[in-house]
Order: sequence, then structure tokens, then C-alpha cells
Amino acid sequence: MKPFPEEYEFIELFESEPKILDEKVPFFYNNNIYKLSRPNGELYFEIEPGSHWTRIAWKQADQILIDLTLENVKGIEIEKRSGNEFLQLFFDEDQGLKPLIIKTKPEFSMIWGTIRE
Repeated sequence: MKPFPEEYEFIELFESEPKILDEKVPFFYNNNIYKLSRPNGELYFEIEPGSHWTRIAWKQADQILIDLTLENVKGIEIEKRSGNEFLQLFFDEDQGLKPLIIKTKPEFSMIWGTIRE
């Protein structure tokens, strides 16, 4: 993935260490699961950077609002500005997808769409 945040940047964004699948496997090739809580729910972010794969689930109480499994993720960027924090996922242009923008602070929200020709 390019661009791709460092492991410590994910830890800072999600305010915790991830659950990992295998202690012996480096971050880039491992399965890493982060969980972040906010007043409007919990966000679960599972990523296997070397496989260009991620899963995002947003839950409120016992309800799943969004559950996405994404493949062919081209890159990820973390952005912080004016007290807000964002995670942006990028895809190959030929897939016809705009970047997925996940606001992680102060509350969760998501913006995503397709590219019209």
C-alpha cells in the first residue's frame, strides 16, 4: 500500500495497541484489529497491510451500522486538523471508487461514493 501509515500512527489514531493474529509475524504481514470507542458507537478496524485488505465495522449498542470488507486498498492516510481526525482509504482509479473517508474524532462518520463518468 502506498501511502501507508506506520504502525505507531495507527496506535495513536486508535488510542490502543491492536489485537494481532500472530506475535511472530511483522506488522505489515499480520492481521491487526483496532477498536475505538466514541459517544456515537464503536469502530472496529481490521487490516492486513501486505494483502491490501481491510474490514471496517461501526456499531452502536447491539446494532451494526456499517460492516465493510475491502480488497485492493491502494493506500491509507491519516489526517488530523482542527481537533478532528480522519482515516482515508484509497483505491485504484479503474475501480471507480472515491476514497473512503472515516472521521474518527470527535465522533464517527463516513463518506464514500463512486466516480461518475
